[in-house]
Amino acid sequence: EAIEKKLQGKVVVEAAVDAKGIVTAVRVTKSVSPTLDKAAIDGVKAHVFEAVLEGAINPGPLVVGVGFTLPAESKNTGGVVGGVVGGVLGGQKAEVELGDVVRITGEGKPPRLVREVAPAYPAAAREAMVEGVIILEAMIDTRGRVVNVKVLRSIPLLDQAAVDAVRQWIYEPFIFKGKPHPAIFTVTVRFTLKDSE
Repeated sequence: EAIEKKLQGKVVVEAAVDAKGIVTAVRVTKSVSPTLDKAAIDGVKAHVFEAVLEGAINPGPLVVGVGFTLPAESKNTGGVVGGVVGGVLGGQKAEVELGDVVRITGEGKPPRLVREVAPAYPAAAREAMVEGVIILEAMIDTRGRVVNVKVLRSIPLLDQAAVDAVRQWIYEPFIFKGKPHPAIFTVTVRFTLKDSE
């Protein structure tokens, strides 16, 4: 609907975040349109922020800007599906700013991985002969260090090993509009028993 009406702009919201980084409430402080406002609220509600080590996040609202930009030559429908920040517009790469964070989706490529740590195959998973693919959402800071990891496709016996490994990965900084930006993108971690030794 927003694409058909050619709506774009930045919705600003205040989010209440608990000590674990989970969003507990969201309200719009700067509106663009009811359609984009709802998408921004839904997207921020689904986001998990990195909790501060050695203590809780300071109480009070967290101000988040969610930017929606139409591609210059888009003639197709698509875009933010179900109110999730990001999405694919006309099958092209979509980069949507969440505050200063850029979500890389569609055909967008994440920054180059410069340090990879292989996950340790959990003994319980090996004994149960569990293998498969875990899909994660990783967030890097402006230096390319992974600061947050969320499981999108789960295999319970393997999830934690995948998260622990990816948290140690380092990427080249992601450059957006000429500056390094934090970025969010998907990461795939494959566990196969033949490699578990």
